[in-house]
Amino acid sequence: MASDKGVTPPVPIYKPEPSPKTGKVQGKVLLFILVQPDGTVGDVEILGGPGDDMRQRAVDTVKTWKFKPATKDGNAVPCKIMAELTFWKN
Repeated sequence: MASDKGVTPPVPIYKPEPSPKTGKVQGKVLLFILVQPDGTVGDVEILGGPGDDMRQRAVDTVKTWKFKPATKDGNAVPCKIMAELTFWKN
């Protein structure tokens, strides 16, 4: 995991936002995500955020993200990281 000694954290290479940034903030969803050794997102844990619909949209969005994976001793390893997604009113 990212807190392990000698682990280089994952770097996002594809990270679309859940909705366009226009108007006022509608809400934020905080997630704990597992970045797999292949750079895809595995398990997603919802830590907080308003409404089931907004939370599900946040999970659906992060599942599309791609990363340069975390590495340890030159090898790709799984890594858990926090993600915060902001939703905007249109």
